[in-house]
Amino acid sequence: MTRTLSITRLAEADLTESFQYVAQDSPAMALQFFESFESACEQLCEFPELGSVREFSRKELTAVRMWPLPGFERFLLFYRILPESIEIVRVVHGARDLPALFR
Repeated sequence: MTRTLSITRLAEADLTESFQYVAQDSPAMALQFFESFESACEQLCEFPELGSVREFSRKELTAVRMWPLPGFERFLLFYRILPESIEIVRVVHGARDLPALFR
């Protein structure tokens, strides 16, 4: 079963910020970054268990999964599998303080 996709507002802001960060060095690479994100979302909708489950202290983050963005592995997609959809929760660079972001 292929699921639909939803993206939280935080993930949308993350995606914009990450795109702008990559574009500072190379606008062409920023376009590849966005294309990789779109492709990754399609893959997750088809194969939602690609990522590994992460443990967070917040109850509402139970069952959130993480998957490195293909081709941009330092960027991490955090998502959850819902009954009929995939929800992208965050898109962040792995060097960020992840525990602080998910408090």
